[in-house]
Amino acid sequence: MQMKITKFLLLLFFTTYSFSQNSFDFSLGKTKIEDLKLTHYSKDSTTKALILDEFGYVKANTNGSFTKEYYTKIKIFDKSIIDDVELEIPYFGSNKKLEIKAVVYNLSDKKKIIKTVLKDDDVYEIKQNKYFKLKSFALPNIRNGSVIEYYFKTTSYSYGVYNWYFQSSIPKLKSSFFARLPNHIKLNIRLIGYLSPSFNETKVLKNCIGKLKCITIEYKMEDIPPFVTEKYTSNKYNYLSHLTFEKEYDYIYLKGTKNRDWRTLDKRFKKNIGFHLNKSNFYKRKLPENILKESNSLIRAQKVFYFIQKHFSLSNQTFDYNTAKAYKERNGTQSLINLSLYYALRAANINAKLVLASTRDNGKITKLHATLNGFNYFLVNVQIKNNRHTLDASNKNVSFGMVPFKCLNGEIREFDFILGSSWKKIPQIPSSKNIKIFAKFDNEILKGKVSIKNSGYYAFSKREKIKNITLKNYIEGIEDKHPFLDIYNFKIKNENNATELLYEKFDFDLEIEDENSIKIYPHIFEKLEANPFKLKQRQYPVDFGFNQNIRFMFSIEIPKKYKIKSIPSKRVFSLKNKTALYLYTAQKNNNIVTFIYQYKVNKAVFSPSEYLNLKEFYNQIIHSQNVYIELEK
Repeated sequence: MQMKITKFLLLLFFTTYSFSQNSFDFSLGKTKIEDLKLTHYSKDSTTKALILDEFGYVKANTNGSFTKEYYTKIKIFDKSIIDDVELEIPYFGSNKKLEIKAVVYNLSDKKKIIKTVLKDDDVYEIKQNKYFKLKSFALPNIRNGSVIEYYFKTTSYSYGVYNWYFQSSIPKLKSSFFARLPNHIKLNIRLIGYLSPSFNETKVLKNCIGKLKCITIEYKMEDIPPFVTEKYTSNKYNYLSHLTFEKEYDYIYLKGTKNRDWRTLDKRFKKNIGFHLNKSNFYKRKLPENILKESNSLIRAQKVFYFIQKHFSLSNQTFDYNTAKAYKERNGTQSLINLSLYYALRAANINAKLVLASTRDNGKITKLHATLNGFNYFLVNVQIKNNRHTLDASNKNVSFGMVPFKCLNGEIREFDFILGSSWKKIPQIPSSKNIKIFAKFDNEILKGKVSIKNSGYYAFSKREKIKNITLKNYIEGIEDKHPFLDIYNFKIKNENNATELLYEKFDFDLEIEDENSIKIYPHIFEKLEANPFKLKQRQYPVDFGFNQNIRFMFSIEIPKKYKIKSIPSKRVFSLKNKTALYLYTAQKNNNIVTFIYQYKVNKAVFSPSEYLNLKEFYNQIIHSQNVYIELEK
């Protein structure tokens, strides 16, 4: 089933207000002896817990604040799921009151219900920053078979209290949500995920917030499966079933046009940074003359990019538009560095445009309505002849035309302050890894020389890893991954130069017992230990981020005391339309055997309907890694 994203227009019928908070009973004490006797969940016998019931209620108050109440009842089959785990309830520091209640229920030896109540002293506050806090508590006396009930109530001026998550990491029998919100606030409401509600209704009511009209929204889901996160997922919140709410944008001077919302936000975005858009004059004075006089526009753009990238260091300060100060201090925020790049490119007469993006850990941006809320990253686009290049000068491990891996998250929004903004794709950057190994025997030791050439995102990934853990730790990581090898003479080239390929070289020794028959397994490196795809069905896309391309060549010199008994036969397997390809072959030339494999994934994103074929493709890869070269005396 395809994931559904639904937008609701709140043009509905009117009635008199009749809903009351008592439609949901938020009192604790609903646990029955049947709940405690439950030993497993029939639809998922492996789950360690089951949410028996869950409901929430959000209401608008006459003072402009919002009150949220939440209740849940959870059956614990295996207490390891909650051992040493504290429950946390986030809230804004401006909240005047946060009420929390919890009870743990167990069965006595005489099959009587025992209650353990959460004490006020067991709840404590964690201050995240000056705006944001957490209430944290550990539930007492939890055993296998326990049932937990807990409730909280909070009041906030934040629209974030609207959001509701039907799906979580454990299954739920039912989940219900009701909201009573001001009618004068236009909202974009989206149901994200592949699950359908068992009930949903939206109404406009009279006289429900004082004398004001309001919108009531009610949703229910039943028999909700857990959301299981697998590898190659951009962000689970792109696909996990939940409701989101966002305020619509309006601009009274814009009439008509289907793109009215984006026209509104374009104006707002330009107004926010527009008074800085004349900073190009500053960079005309700062850029070296040889850059400004470069006649080739592509080379000129590249020189500007590397000038800014080299000049600035990334800081973790709050957002700041002061370009001159940042230039003098040679450091700035991610946004400011790329704004400086934008100004400098325009100073060099390059057609540059500002771009907003959302990183993978931040989630995808909806296209159902205009929004600036979800973006969290600045980039720059340049158009040179027929080619568009997306740039990020804030990261020193990317080259011209490349963005960090975390920005490979769907389309980005390009802002043209004359023609208006539009969605753009990030151009693909060729990425490959080429591994060559030559090995020969020295008595009972197989000595090998390894050479690895990395480009594109393979090189970027290694540079980022080395930057974060140091080169010494990086080498130790390789040794830990291959404990049966003695690795030495490690060398790396261009780890700090993103404009060049990244090279790695090292030697290894592998002990081989001198027997009448020897099997040599070529997949010493780049071996896939397990299939990353294990689900029976995946309801969200597989997102590699970029096209994969690995070529591996293993050559071995056979000593005279051995003869070649067998080598792997050629094999090729691929997915439909060659979206993924894996092949290997071996050949012998005198006393040299060469084994080659090629692994290619020719698109970054695979749909749920392609999942099972992709899963089998990886099964075939794992099976093929067991092939060997057999020698005998």
